[in-house]
Amino acid sequence: MNRLSCAALLFIAACGRASAGPVEKLADKLANAIKDRPAARLAVADFSYTGGKSSEGPEVIQERLITALGRQKGISLIERGLLKKVFLEMRLQASGAMDETNAKSLGRLAGADIIVLGTLNDISGEETEINARLVETRTGRIITTESATVKRTWKNAETEKRSKLNGAFYLGADALLPTNISYAANSVADADKAAFGGSYKTSEAAFGYGIRLAYRRKARETFEFGPGLGIYAGPRTTITYAQDPAHIPAKAGYIFKREVYYTRFTLEGLKRFPLSAGASLILGAGAGFGLGKAAFDTNGFLEEHSWTGLTLDASAGFEGGNFSFGGRYIYFPKYTPSPDDGLNDIREIYWNGLGFFAALKL
Repeated sequence: MNRLSCAALLFIAACGRASAGPVEKLADKLANAIKDRPAARLAVADFSYTGGKSSEGPEVIQERLITALGRQKGISLIERGLLKKVFLEMRLQASGAMDETNAKSLGRLAGADIIVLGTLNDISGEETEINARLVETRTGRIITTESATVKRTWKNAETEKRSKLNGAFYLGADALLPTNISYAANSVADADKAAFGGSYKTSEAAFGYGIRLAYRRKARETFEFGPGLGIYAGPRTTITYAQDPAHIPAKAGYIFKREVYYTRFTLEGLKRFPLSAGASLILGAGAGFGLGKAAFDTNGFLEEHSWTGLTLDASAGFEGGNFSFGGRYIYFPKYTPSPDDGLNDIREIYWNGLGFFAALKL
């Protein structure tokens, strides 16, 4: 081999070392500490978190360190499966919390001369510190200690739980059929009907509509709870006079129009029942405070009234991914006019809706 080839090989080797990750560099340091013991057999234990945190990290670091040490010349490693059996036999978890007696027992049962122990410590939102030590199983003596900082590629149980329990906003729309619009023809219309004859009828829009924004946070894995805001427009009620316009043209057309609006502030709960293929059956309920407003037009005479009251709702449907749909029933606050408020001819003002909803997770 000529000098040029040797130089090229040395350059490639140097580049490989320079590009090695923190775990590989840690393995280099540990291997260098026992380079005078080429016949020694190593066992690599899990690296437990210092606070006992539940995580995939210990197993991930153990596997990566086994792989990195396995590439070192002169290193003989105990197979991980055998090591687990030994730990179970010793009634220990594969962690760094081992004393001198445990290290000696491990060496005797697994045939290991040196054990690699260590701990993990999250030092930031993305980085974890590895603290490793080599322990001689025959004497329990610590041969060396080394540390490294790695970018975290695993999720801790606490982080995963917080992520799963985080809330989300939902934007939805409702289309509701009125289940009980209550009204009464006003006294003027009754008098006109008695004097001039003809007939009256009530026409109602097919649906009331609403838009809803809710924020729900997971209290449990399949249960969410949070506030909601909805704005609704009820079906318009129109009382019309249907007499022959040729006789009394002025009386043709509507006598009375009523439009009802609501704003709802609620606390909502939703329970999921997982089905197949990522879909879920969902059941929901809500209760809160509603603000109602009615606009009246009686032959051109305009009038508005507002009131507040209890509002309730219940829903059932299906959810898949970020989309949900189903049926919903809403009870809106009701207003019963007093005799002196100008609406004594209208028995009550409200509408309850039974219909459909669709919502999108934002």
